[in-house]
Amino acid sequence: MSETKKKKVASYSDLIASMGLEKSVVSKDLKGKTVLVYGDNRTGKTKELLKLPNPIYLGWEYGINAIPGIPFERLNKWSKFKKFNTSLLKKTKDFNGEITLVFDTIDEASLKCDEYICQKHDVDTIGDGNGGFGLWKEYSKEFWSEINRLTGAGFTVAFIAHSGTIVHNKDTDEEYTQIYPGRDGLVDRKRTINPIIDAVDIIGYLKSNGFDENEKEIPSSAFFVNTKTFKAGTRFDYFPEVMEVWSAENLIKGIKDAVEQEEKVTGIESVTFEEQQEVIEEEEMTYDEILAAIKPIVVAMKATDRLDEYQEIVSKYLGDDAKVSEAKKSQVEALDMILSELQELDIEVK
Repeated sequence: MSETKKKKVASYSDLIASMGLEKSVVSKDLKGKTVLVYGDNRTGKTKELLKLPNPIYLGWEYGINAIPGIPFERLNKWSKFKKFNTSLLKKTKDFNGEITLVFDTIDEASLKCDEYICQKHDVDTIGDGNGGFGLWKEYSKEFWSEINRLTGAGFTVAFIAHSGTIVHNKDTDEEYTQIYPGRDGLVDRKRTINPIIDAVDIIGYLKSNGFDENEKEIPSSAFFVNTKTFKAGTRFDYFPEVMEVWSAENLIKGIKDAVEQEEKVTGIESVTFEEQQEVIEEEEMTYDEILAAIKPIVVAMKATDRLDEYQEIVSKYLGDDAKVSEAKKSQVEALDMILSELQELDIEVK
C-alpha cells in the first residue's frame, strides 16, 4: 500500500491532496459553453446567435431565409440529425478550432424525435407504445443521447426555443404563471425543455422593445435572472442580469467580463477551453492495461495463499466462478473495479 493511502488526513487540504482531486477552472472564451435563448418571434434569437464564431445552423425550422452565407443542415427527420452528428463528430475528432452550433428550435426537434420513436416501435403515438404504458423512457433516452453527443464534444451549442407559459404551485395560494421556454401544448417540457434548462450555462429570455417613432424595430432586451415573470438564469455569478440591447457581441462580452470578475474575487486565473478540458478529463486505463495491472497482484496473492480473497472480489463484479482472463472488453468497468479493490489490499508486488 502506498504512503498516500496509509497517511491519515488532518485537514481539508490534506484530503484533497490524498484523493488526487483536481480543482475546477473556468475559461473566459465562448468555446464549449451552452446557451438557451427563447422568446417570441422577431426578437433576434437566430439572427444574433448566428453572429457567434464559426456558426453552423441546425435548422429544424428554416429561420435563415433572409441571412446569407450561413452553413446549414436542414433537419426534417430525427434520423438525419443522428447521421449529421455521427459525421460531424467523426470529422472534428482532431479539430481544435471553435464551432458554434445553432439549434433552431428545441420545439421542432422534440416533435421529430417523437415521430422517430413512434416509427421505430410502429405505434401512432408514444402513449400507445409498450402495451399502452408509453414510450416516454425510450424518447428521453433517444433525445438526450444525441443532444449529449453535441454538448460533450467541445462545441459552443446555442439552443433556441419559442416562448410559452407555465403555471407553478397550481391550485394553491402561491400559484403564479411564468413565461417559459417551449410552446404550450407542443413540446414535452418535462422530458425535453427542463433537462436542457438544467444542462446549459446560460438561459436568456428575449423581450421585444417594439418600434420607435419612425416605426423602426428596436433591438430586443435580454434577461438572465430568474423571476416570477420569466424563466432565466446563468451559472456565472457576475454575468449581467439584463442586457438592454441583446446581441452576440454583448453575450461574448458578458461571459468574458463575468469570468474576469471571478478572477479578481477568487484569485483563481481563468484558462483556455483546452486547458479546462485537461483538468476535467481523466485518463482511463484500457482493457489491456487493467489486465496487465491485475496480473502481478494475483501472482503475489497466490504466493501468500490469498487467492480466496481474490476470487471473492472477482465474483463480486463478474459472477461466481468467473475468470478475469475471460472477461469481455465490454466489461472494462467491472475489471476496473476489481483492480481498484485489489489495490486497496495490502499486497506487496514484486
